[in-house]
Amino acid sequence: MAKTRKEGIPKSVFTVVILIAVGGLLAFGMLGTSINAEEDILKITGLHSQKILYSDMESIELMDELPIITAKTGGFSMAGKRIGSFTTNEYGKVKLFLFNNIGPFIYIEKANGDIVILNNKEPDLTNKLYDDISSR
Repeated sequence: MAKTRKEGIPKSVFTVVILIAVGGLLAFGMLGTSINAEEDILKITGLHSQKILYSDMESIELMDELPIITAKTGGFSMAGKRIGSFTTNEYGKVKLFLFNNIGPFIYIEKANGDIVILNNKEPDLTNKLYDDISSR
C-alpha cells in the first residue's frame, strides 16, 4: 500500500521540532555561558551553572596549560568550547568552563577537593578575572 501525503506530515513536523530543539541547545551552549566575579561569589551562568563562594576556594592558580582531557562525562564540547563535567589524567573529574583552548587558564580547587578550570574569551579577560578572584 502506498503512503499518502498526510501520513508523511507528522514525521516532517517531528523532524523539524527535533532540529529546532538541537539547534537551540547548540546555540545556548555556544552563547549562554558567562563568568562574573561578584562581591562574595564567582558566578557562572548557563549550562552547568555554579556559584562558588570565595571562602570555599582552597587554592587558585593561573596556568598556561590544560591537563590532558580524557573524556566528557556530561556537558558540551564544540569548536574549542568545553563546559561541564570532564575527566583528566592529572586531576580525575573536573568541571570545565572553557571558551577556547588558549591560555591562561584559572585552576580553582574548592575546599571539598573539587577542581574547576576556566578561562575567558580573551587572555586579557582571563587575567583580569584571575586578579578579581584572587584579590578577594
